[in-house]
Amino acid sequence: IVVYGITNDTEEHIKTTLISDKIQTALNETGAVEFVDKAARMAIEQEIGSQGGRVDPATATQMGKQLGATHVLLGTLASMDSQQGKGIRLSKKSLKFYNLTVRLTNTETGKLDFSGEFEVAREESQPLIGW
Repeated sequence: IVVYGITNDTEEHIKTTLISDKIQTALNETGAVEFVDKAARMAIEQEIGSQGGRVDPATATQMGKQLGATHVLLGTLASMDSQQGKGIRLSKKSLKFYNLTVRLTNTETGKLDFSGEFEVAREESQPLIGW
């Protein structure tokens, strides 16, 4: 599997790399899947390219021996607000719902092999009178 990340479709600045890293770590710990590191792959290509003529040919790394990813992991993080009803109160409360959709697509066939949704709610409170 290669992780292409989570798209942030919220209006907030959320580090979605943290979410995709947590998903990758959790799946990796099961031992059921293997991952290809997209960021490391670019660095490895650069390193192999820089070895030409500078490294003993007997110890030089060869291109074409890396694993290919059979699946791509992508996702989307979206949010939705739910305001509290009208009335007299000292603070403005709202619920913010976050929805994370994760997709696992086969790189050879393009077939969507897995799609899952995860939702979490968070209460936000702001005073009506600032002090």
